[in-house]
This record gives sequence, structure tokens and C-alpha cells, in this order.
Amino acid sequence: MNEFKKYCLSFAASLAIAVTGFSASAQSLEDDVIVIPPLFEYVEAPEELPDLTSKVDYLMDNFWNPFDFKNSTTVDQNALNHAFSVYTDMIPYATEKKVKASVKKLIENIKKNPGLTVQFMKAAEESLYGPRAKFWADEIYMSFLENIISNKKVSEGKKKHYRDQYDLMMSSAVGRPLPSFTVKSINGDVYRLNPNGKTRLVGFITEESDNYKYTNLKLDISGKLNDMIDDNKLEVILVFLNDVQAKNWPSKWTVLKSADASGIMDLRMLPSFYILDPDNRIVKKNLNVDAAIDYLELP
Repeated sequence: MNEFKKYCLSFAASLAIAVTGFSASAQSLEDDVIVIPPLFEYVEAPEELPDLTSKVDYLMDNFWNPFDFKNSTTVDQNALNHAFSVYTDMIPYATEKKVKASVKKLIENIKKNPGLTVQFMKAAEESLYGPRAKFWADEIYMSFLENIISNKKVSEGKKKHYRDQYDLMMSSAVGRPLPSFTVKSINGDVYRLNPNGKTRLVGFITEESDNYKYTNLKLDISGKLNDMIDDNKLEVILVFLNDVQAKNWPSKWTVLKSADASGIMDLRMLPSFYILDPDNRIVKKNLNVDAAIDYLELP
């Protein structure tokens, strides 16, 4: 937060730091760092604005003003990725109204340009969806997906990857019923995930997943989760996405396996937890074990 405040108060100074940090990760030859120039001169927030929110809202309104949308067909993708990451870093600190208006304006500026549409889509994936994203913002990301999918000048070959993402996100969206996929018990018996009147914590996992043992331990030692299970209010379900070797899970858990869930569910990390209401509707998605437990342990 402190770095972000400095960024808002003195945008040009922090830009130099940010670009240097970004460039350090670029390819280097004989220890010489290749510096990638910024895409455009970044806007500064007026110092007279009274607080962080007003400064960030100002930047959301004006961040892309220096960019020449009309005369740009394609740009350096690395420079765009960096600019877009700086832009999206502001989102958690801006008001929702300003964020939505800013994203809408940005998409209006790029939607008639197929080259920029594809490049901004790649930048959005990097910052808002992919494994290096600092946070996931599905509503914003969906706006970029809808833009590229509906663009008639973008080839179907370039759209396919994003159309698949769109379909996964829509089928696994918060508020929707859990999508149907094949599940079996560890012994191979067919199992049906029909609503049973309980809240469900569904974890998608493999034994090779990072933090596999940690995840099992955290679930096992949570007093609140165990109390909810004992009170018949919660069902903990682990769905393995590959063959399972271990069989030493608590008897309170339902342990299953699925060969097709990974192609049906929106899973951006493993383990990935979904929380379902008693009607099997998605309440939360793509949580790590700590975030899932924290949510269920709320009063």
C-alpha cells in the first residue's frame, strides 16, 4: 500500500522504479539488462487531490489519454503488458463506478482495431486471469473476452483460446449451479453430486499439486469445519483430477476422482476450492485452502 501511495503521489518517479523492475526480468546478455521503454508517458495525479481514492479515480479516468489509439495498429507487447499491469494495479483502490467507466472507454477505443484488440486481450490475460495475475477480476476480464469474441475482424483461430476461457468462466460463474462432470469414488463407483441440503467445500486437486499435504492438514485441523461436518451442515469433497495413490483421508470427507472436470471447471490453480450453497450453486470459486477456510469460519 505504501508503494502504491508513492506511485499515486509521484507517478513519474515510481514509473522509473517500475520500469527498472520490469526490465530486470527481461532477457539479458552478459549481465546487460535490456530496458524496455514505456509505451507512453504515464499520467500523474494532481497533488491537490485530497486522498488516495480521488487520486486513483483520476488516474483511472486519464491513464490511457496519452496513448494514440487512432494511429496505432500494433505495439510492443511487453511494453503494453507493463502499462496494463500498472493500470490494473489501481483497480483495488478505485471506486467501482470509475473502474467500470474506464474499462468501457478503453474497450470502445480498441474494439475497431483487431490488432490492438488481440494485444490488449493478451495484456488482460496476463494481469487479470493468468497465473502471474496479482488478483483475479472476472467481471472486468469478461469485458475483454466479450470484445475479442464479438470482433469480426479477429480470426477464429485467435479467438478459440479466449472463447474456451469464456465458456469455462460462464459455466463456472458465481451464482450458477455446479457444472456437470463425471465423478467416481476412489473405488471406481459412479457418484452423483446432487444437492443434499448442505454447504459444500469442493476442492479440485492432484497429489502432485503444490501444497497438497498442507491443504489436507489445514482441512483436517480446522475446528470450525469439523464442527460443521459433525452438525451435518457441511460436506468436504476432494475431487482428484488424476490417479490417486494415497488413501489416508479422514472418513468425514468425500473423496472422488474425475477424468473430465479439468476441462469443464474454471480452475486457475491447484488445489482450487469452490464453495457451494445447499442448492449446489457456486458461492465462491478458485480459492486456496486458507481463503476457503477463512470464508467458512466467518460468523
